[in-house]
Amino acid sequence: MKFSSKSEFVQRTQEQWNLLWTTVKSCPGNRTSQTALKQVLAHLHAWHRLTLSWYNEGMNGKPDLPAKGFNWQQTRLLNAKLDEEFAKIAMDSVVRRLKLSHGRLMSLVEDLSERQLTKSGAFQWTGKNALLAYIAPNTFSHYRWAIKKIKKL
Repeated sequence: MKFSSKSEFVQRTQEQWNLLWTTVKSCPGNRTSQTALKQVLAHLHAWHRLTLSWYNEGMNGKPDLPAKGFNWQQTRLLNAKLDEEFAKIAMDSVVRRLKLSHGRLMSLVEDLSERQLTKSGAFQWTGKNALLAYIAPNTFSHYRWAIKKIKKL
């Protein structure tokens, strides 16, 4: 989804974030559902972390997209690696990490200008894309995906 402004992105993303937590609270408490829920939330956090690393690495050169040792055609493999990384982490830790990474991404958005977020080529590492083309899929759109996934548990 394209956003016409920084404020629209922030507002719509916050709405999805709030809806995500409403959906999380309604998730069944059985072990299977809770394991799947933790996996979804860890997935969101892992992609927040990647997005933040892209920005930080991009400001000092060119980031490895989507991650070191992976290309975009290998996202299933990357996701499997991320799932494995978080498999033994407790749910409360996953929730805490997700909330922190969401906060860091939204702070980054707030700190950047409208132009830096929405105009293509504002950063050398993003090429012809606007920075929001990297942030929105891993916040707004990912929250929508997670909500649908959680509702199926």
